[in-house]
Amino acid sequence: MRMIAINLDDRGFTYIKLKDSCKKCSSILDLNPSKLLLSTLTTMKFIIIVLALVALVAAQDDKYTTKYDSIDVDEILKSDRLFSNYFKCLMDEGPCTPEGNELKRVLPDSLENDCSKCSEKQKESSTKVIKSLTETRPEQWKLLKAKYDPENKYVEKYASSADKDGIKL
Repeated sequence: MRMIAINLDDRGFTYIKLKDSCKKCSSILDLNPSKLLLSTLTTMKFIIIVLALVALVAAQDDKYTTKYDSIDVDEILKSDRLFSNYFKCLMDEGPCTPEGNELKRVLPDSLENDCSKCSEKQKESSTKVIKSLTETRPEQWKLLKAKYDPENKYVEKYASSADKDGIKL
């Protein structure tokens, strides 16, 4: 027969002792209060760290990364080679640079949510790129629209703001 004894010491810690009353067995499991406290603190620290990481990830979702904001968009638009590489990346026809992958990742969300997570630099660059594509690379513009806006809902959604920026969608 097993017996359980739970005791409270003078510091408020709980002891748990399991005794096996068998004559042949004299084993006692004694959970030391300091070990219980250490285990509880370790668990609490782990939970706090997990919650902090969740909060950090959630905070990062508020804005897109700005680490690629220093890229010279004008240089890409002027260079057939550079433009072709980015275009192929966006169309899933070629490899992507890290910034190309990031653009592909955030493009659908930014179109859907009016670039609400974009930095000011990203908004300016987007306007510049769209204006350049519609004026100087209309065939690529049509292909990008077909891929990222097949129902023409974003063109309709942003037509008036594009007009204000001198862009003919």
